[in-house]
This record gives sequence, structure tokens and C-alpha cells, in this order.
Amino acid sequence: MTVPPTISEALIRAYHATTYRADLPGGAVHIRIGSKHPQLDAWLTTAGYTHWAFITASNPASQAYSAPINLQRHDALIEALTDGGYRFFSGSGVQADTDWEAEQSVFVAGLDAHAARQIGRRFGQHAIVIGTREHAAQLAWCIGGTLP
Repeated sequence: MTVPPTISEALIRAYHATTYRADLPGGAVHIRIGSKHPQLDAWLTTAGYTHWAFITASNPASQAYSAPINLQRHDALIEALTDGGYRFFSGSGVQADTDWEAEQSVFVAGLDAHAARQIGRRFGQHAIVIGTREHAAQLAWCIGGTLP
């Protein structure tokens, strides 16, 4: 998928510099875009999942929001995932070398790319992180164009 024209190189670098921490049963997994994650693959295999997504509702459109508003948005994401019957775990997105606060996030097991992008779009995110067992984590754009 091509990068939307409204996305800056600095924002793309920020996504790639972020560590996406998923608090899974058995321990935390640190996910990086473009990397494979054997520990995550082992958990997915044991749990019976192939796809996953890492999503936040915080700071939509990469605009800083207050902590209380981000908490309300996170609660709405949790409610939407619960209502959808998804299995999810707490997480956080921590950017390296910036003053951007860690974003409260969720790791969603069994969520395919299309459904994940729909949720990301619903919560105003430019992008989310997605993956498939035994493949590198990918950045998936939620803005612009139509969803495949």
C-alpha cells in the first residue's frame, strides 16, 4: 500500500522508531515494524491465531490530545473490541528519542488486516501495526482511499 500524500517522512520515521509493547500471557512482546517476532509467533501458534493487530485510539491523526481525552478514547476502543467479541491485551506504543508520551494501546489476536484498518479508521488513526504469524510486522495505513 502506498503512503498517503498527507503523511510526512518524519511521521513515517516516528512509526518505525516506535516499539509496540504487547502484554501477552507469559510475558511482554516488543514489536518493531519490519521485524519478525519468534516469541509472538510461538504464542500465536499455541493460542491458535494467525493474524494480529496493534491499535491505539490515542492522539488521532497524530495530534496530541490531553490524557483525560485519550483515556476516554481508549475506553471507547476497549468497548468496541469487547462488543465485537475480540480477544485483546493491553499494550503501549513507545517512541524512541522523542518527548511523545507512550500511547495506551491494545494487541488484538485474530484480527485480520481489513478489520483492523476499519477499527483504526473509526478511531481516527493514520496507521496501525498488523501482522501474520511468521511474517514481519507491517505498518498499515488507515487514511485515504478505500479499504481493500
